[in-house]
Amino acid sequence: MFLALRDIRVKSPTFGKSVGLEWNAADGFAVPVPAGVAHAVFFLEDSVLAFGLSGYWRAEMDVVGCRWDNLDPSIQWPIESAALSARDTESGTYADMIANFEELSAAHAASVAATRG
Repeated sequence: MFLALRDIRVKSPTFGKSVGLEWNAADGFAVPVPAGVAHAVFFLEDSVLAFGLSGYWRAEMDVVGCRWDNLDPSIQWPIESAALSARDTESGTYADMIANFEELSAAHAASVAATRG
């Protein structure tokens, strides 16, 4: 599979940095992706993707995204076009994703602070 990652955490020292890499089961390692790092996956052959979470999954944060080909123009994708899900087809731009992530992250932080007193 081909995996593209880009840091969308505005306050991170690695904000905007990205990487694209090919990866398969023979590589024998997992790729940890921190919260706030956008990721796009393209399967080069029939595959199964398994992933784990380090914290509680929040559906409201799962709406953050952009089109795979708008994540970072410098990423060298192994394809020109891809079959997309409805969600991926309707995804916006990288700039939209950053704005949505910042807005949802702030709302989540405020919610957590309110529950703590």
